[in-house]
Amino acid sequence: MNRPLSDPVPLRDTSAWPGFDSIEIIPRVYGRAKVKPLRYSEAGTVFVVADHAVEAVDSVTLDGESVAFQWWNGSDVTGHACAFVALPEAPDTGARLAAEVRGLSGNPADIVADLYPAADLSDFGTHCRNAGLALGGALTERMTVRAAVQFVLGQVGAVWSAGLPGFARPFPPADDGPIWASFGALDVAGWSAECSLDRIVTRLSVQWDFDAFEGNH
Repeated sequence: MNRPLSDPVPLRDTSAWPGFDSIEIIPRVYGRAKVKPLRYSEAGTVFVVADHAVEAVDSVTLDGESVAFQWWNGSDVTGHACAFVALPEAPDTGARLAAEVRGLSGNPADIVADLYPAADLSDFGTHCRNAGLALGGALTERMTVRAAVQFVLGQVGAVWSAGLPGFARPFPPADDGPIWASFGALDVAGWSAECSLDRIVTRLSVQWDFDAFEGNH
């Protein structure tokens, strides 16, 4: 699937179900995450916790207190795969309901591959597994594919470009790898530097990309 980075992440919302006045994004869950279950049944006892099948639902709390529940993977009224939880009785209006969910793979490479299927992230996926890198969270708001990819890879300090072989690389380099690079005068543009006295940090920002034709950065 060739999905442009400028496209919005294809997230469904509750308008897919008939009879819903309040429109909310149905969560897409990666790794372990706490999400807000969305009411699904008219009786108010069945909720959807993810817009896909999940590995498990570990707990459900109501106003911070654990409650009895059942969970299962199934299909909604449109035939789309979802993960459901059922409570013995409907919560009061305004009660805070939360579920601890084990969703899709939390490997950062797998998350990016789900968001941007055109990316070949096998090498980066191996790096994440060897380094024990795993993320947990849920997509619950509209954003572009580019913004979502940047957010995910920013959590693990990786750099990326759609034209870069392997799409993403860990940064900074390994302890035994180079910590510098040389660039010619015409290779880069738009350098910027920032000095912040309140946090006593100096930050250097460089916009870069990979030239697949020339084979260099």
